[in-house]
This record gives sequence, C-alpha cells and structure tokens, in this order.
Amino acid sequence: MVRRTRRQTAAREALEEAGVVGEIKRSALGTYDYFKFLKSGEGLPCRVTVFALEVRRQRARWPEQDQRATQWFSSEAAAEAVHEPELADLIRVFAERMSASGDVEAEGPAD
Repeated sequence: MVRRTRRQTAAREALEEAGVVGEIKRSALGTYDYFKFLKSGEGLPCRVTVFALEVRRQRARWPEQDQRATQWFSSEAAAEAVHEPELADLIRVFAERMSASGDVEAEGPAD
C-alpha cells in the first residue's frame, strides 16, 4: 500500500474527480466536516483537509469523468454552490487572499 501525504491525496483526488492537473500548495487552506451517507443510509462523519491547486490543465479523459459533471465557477458562485457552510467559508477566504495578493481569478485553466 502506497502511503500518501494529505497534500498528495488531494492532488490525486482532483485528478480522479475533475481531471485537473497543476501545482498543489504546500499549506492547507483549512478543514471542514461533513457526513458522507453510505448506500446503507448510515452517515459517516468525515473531516476534509482543503488544499489550493493552481490548475495548469484539464485532461481530456480522467478516471471518474462519467460519474461527474464539471463546470468552472467564480469563487463566489462556487461558495454558493457547495452544501457545506465551512467549505463555503474556506472558498471565500481563499478568494479574498488571492484578491489581496493581486492574483487574478481565472474562469478556468489556461490552455
């Protein structure tokens, strides 16, 4: 079994779930908690560590593309679209940091 860091796991999940590849930042943005509901209906408490990923590209094909619909959002639209209030807060704080540092928010990955 390969042991990955939380950061490596986050990058792998981004690739598997959205087909995005890029530079993952070293420090976590924060964490949020939610309940993952299993097929049995049982709720499993989960804590997610969130890392920023500077997307360089989105692959034409990726492992879970038939299970997911991808769409690019502005940071505010992304914060409004998620169901977890703590995650929405992390998205907003990250967007504020990016704006304060002078980084421009893009609509999607550069081609």
